[in-house]
Amino acid sequence: MIHFILVDTALELIPKDLHQRNVVKKNVQKLGKSAKIMDSSLHHTIMGSLENSDKRGRPDILHHFLLDTLGSPLNHHNHLKIHFHTPAGLFHVDSSMRCPRNYTRFKGLMVQLLQLGQVPPKPPHLIQADRQLSLTQWLSANIPSENVLKLTSTGAPMDFKAFQGRFHIENQDAADSTNSGDWAVIIGGFQKGTFSKAILDHPGTEIALGDRGYDSWTVVNRLLCFWEITKGLL
Repeated sequence: MIHFILVDTALELIPKDLHQRNVVKKNVQKLGKSAKIMDSSLHHTIMGSLENSDKRGRPDILHHFLLDTLGSPLNHHNHLKIHFHTPAGLFHVDSSMRCPRNYTRFKGLMVQLLQLGQVPPKPPHLIQADRQLSLTQWLSANIPSENVLKLTSTGAPMDFKAFQGRFHIENQDAADSTNSGDWAVIIGGFQKGTFSKAILDHPGTEIALGDRGYDSWTVVNRLLCFWEITKGLL
């Protein structure tokens, strides 16, 4: 099984100490609860004073990630598990979820998720917070460290042919162990900067698609395509 994990995702509710700012109140009155999500396109004038502001206020990155992964052949053929990690914790996504195409509706759903810890409120849940494990604890419990891939512009160039051979070898050995054939692909869910210290310190292989940084949706779709070809789905 292949696990795609968007980490340090720039998704959060607007901090309470900013609720009385005029821009916040006006946007909530105009757009409803969807405007309670921190979004740099709406709240850039008040974000400058926030710590790590360059890595915050980009819920659109998660929206792209869910649309791309949930709609992929890899997911439709049950070879993919989807997760994302935010300052609020780790979330697991049901493969049958149909992510709202409309961005405003999506942000409204994320407000509910961050307030309740799951959506919809009653089971079966399509997205649910992991209330027991942090991301690094979950990785340690489920994925061998040699199968953890961290996509970063400072990583080693990815040799797709060599990597495909390695994947086939590991996959053939998976019959002897429940987890040995599982892989985790870690992709940044933020605009600028690098992974948090906990992610950087977790064992794994840092790889890059090229000699520059790419948008997360570019990375996601290249890797989806790679695994779909490897699995014979394309």
